[in-house]
Amino acid sequence: MLLAHASATILYKQQYKVLLSASLPSSICIALCYVLFITQYKQHGSVGISVYTYGAVPLTNSVKDKQATARVNDFYIGWILHPLVFGDYPETMKTNVGSRLPAFTEEESEQVKGAFDFVGVINYMALYVKDNSSSLKPNLQDFNTDIAVEMTLVGNTSIENEYANTPWSLQQILLYVKETYGNPPVYILENGLSLSLSASLRL
Repeated sequence: MLLAHASATILYKQQYKVLLSASLPSSICIALCYVLFITQYKQHGSVGISVYTYGAVPLTNSVKDKQATARVNDFYIGWILHPLVFGDYPETMKTNVGSRLPAFTEEESEQVKGAFDFVGVINYMALYVKDNSSSLKPNLQDFNTDIAVEMTLVGNTSIENEYANTPWSLQQILLYVKETYGNPPVYILENGLSLSLSASLRL
């Protein structure tokens, strides 16, 4: 998926987001601008990628739970952003998933690195995270066992209030993306709180 995203990004920037070098003589720039205007309209667009996130907090102050929380961020956020920023998956993913995680060639690494203009963040809830390293068993191999954690939703999760009100989780995610991935432009694509069920609600 990331390689397809990178290919589409490169194609868009080459075909529809043309940037002229300031070092070119003005006469050449004028000529190029005219040709480009005739052949292809410059869209001034940007290419981004969306990431579904959780505000992950350790259940306790133990080292293992803190490490487990870091794994949650690596698996949910780093799985997408780490290759796009650094050209490879997080080390925790490579360790836990092993050979089942596709490896980037050097050329592919360079292709995916930087293949985005902004990050779209989706967040509705926060999770308590507890270490569950015992789930790393050879006969059980999927996303949930590879991450090796137990996760519990923060707050009231009754039918009337499906997601608890945790605005701090969005703040935490934005700060994490800023500090971990070089402060890229971020758009909040989805965020909110579900309403209580009521027959009086109007469509």
